[in-house]
Amino acid sequence: MRPAVLGRAAAAAVLLAAACSSNSASPSSSKQPTKTSAEVLLNERMAAVLLSEGQAAEAERAYREVLKDDPNNPDLYDGLGSSLLMQGRAKDAVESFEKAVKMSPKRASFRINRGLAYMELSRYTEAEEDFRVADASSLPDDRLAAAINRGRLRQMQGDF
Repeated sequence: MRPAVLGRAAAAAVLLAAACSSNSASPSSSKQPTKTSAEVLLNERMAAVLLSEGQAAEAERAYREVLKDDPNNPDLYDGLGSSLLMQGRAKDAVESFEKAVKMSPKRASFRINRGLAYMELSRYTEAEEDFRVADASSLPDDRLAAAINRGRLRQMQGDF
């Protein structure tokens, strides 16, 4: 992570922790206080920053941690899948992407990412299907990504 990003993120985490500590359970309470939505959001953002900085193993740990607090967020499963794919763990990535697709089947980006993982596993028919579904997206960027990846798939298959 770049020092400037780390500095801002660390400062935000310290401020957030200080603000949240006033909302914590009393010291006599044996139950761990639940995280606030702001804490969960900050952790989600930190995982995304780690991923964008190419720190896949750290991003994986961060995504797994935040999924404990927000298990119904398909974006987190997509991020986890991306971090796994970056580490060469395509089979594990497919499992994570499948959860994201199941939660939000119309999100083309989830289909594209799962298709990329399928390509890594030489599961070309499934990859083609995901890219075909993504190609029907109303978002031009999704359609472009689907077309580019379908072309890459054809190259891998020697069908061009």
